Amino acid sequence: MRTAILILMIFLVLILLINCKGILNPEEKISGRGYVIYQSIEGGFYEIADYDGDNYVPVNIKEDFPEFMEDSLRVKYEGEKCEDQASIYMSGILIKLREIHKIEG
Repeated sequence: MRTAILILMIFLVLILLINCKGILNPEEKISGRGYVIYQSIEGGFYEIADYDGDNYVPVNIKEDFPEFMEDSLRVKYEGEKCEDQASIYMSGILIKLREIHKIEG
């Protein structure tokens, strides 16, 4: 009887760990270099075209980094994926920027 309870407790702990997003699936960090592009579709938005070929749509560029809303601006950026948001833009992966810096030259 005690063995069955112990197995059940271990099973429940494993289920809890699997469901804890912060433990087994931490927020995915995104960083790199690229350039800001203004897209005029769907009312207009800005995205970052990474030099590695990926596109990212920064959800907080207007609020937190409006000085970087410049087409063709070369930047270095860091942020995290927005897994809990959706977009009408259908272009790139949604990210929340933590840092963004202009690249000179």
